[in-house]
Amino acid sequence: MAPTNSRPKSARSATPKARGAKSKAKAKPKAKTKATSKPSAASNARDKVAAAAGKARKAVAPELDRLKKASAKVESRLKAVSSTVAAKLAAFENLAEQQLKSEKTKSRINKLEKDVGRLISSADQQFGKVRGALDEELKDLKSLLDKSAEKVIPAAKERIRGMMPDSSASDDTWEFYTDKSKKWRWRLKDGAGKSVGACNKAFASRADCIANARRLGYRGS
Repeated sequence: MAPTNSRPKSARSATPKARGAKSKAKAKPKAKTKATSKPSAASNARDKVAAAAGKARKAVAPELDRLKKASAKVESRLKAVSSTVAAKLAAFENLAEQQLKSEKTKSRINKLEKDVGRLISSADQQFGKVRGALDEELKDLKSLLDKSAEKVIPAAKERIRGMMPDSSASDDTWEFYTDKSKKWRWRLKDGAGKSVGACNKAFASRADCIANARRLGYRGS
């Protein structure tokens, strides 16, 4: 006997249709739906970190500015100290160099000192000679003046006496008095009380005033 298929025809014929329906159902495109996707936990964490970082930057900004200013001041001070130290080192090097040069020139300095000493000694000798010559000339000039005075002064006295009225007359009087500054003066009056002569300067004492009047003809005591 030939083998027989146990499944009925109806079942066999339905199977391809069902398969076709399944294939059509698979081939049918799905309708697009606008679904609102919720933010993930990672993006929320990133936003929170960015916000915290922004707040931290704002809080730290004044302190950073202060530190920048302080660092600028420190840098300027360091520059000033550096320049001062450099200047002092240069001065020290210059002093050391001069000291070395002075050691080399000590012999020259000693020679110059000796030369200057000789020049000073020579100048003193020359000045001594000049002073001696001047002293001699002054002596000669003084002697000449004394001789001239011996001749000129008596002549001048006689001339002054000639210009003065005759004081030997009994009607002429010499008066000695003190002026406003309490110094002594003299004047000569004739018999009518008219002033005919007077001194041209004041004297500190009465004796000096009388001595001056005697040189001009006063004969009193």
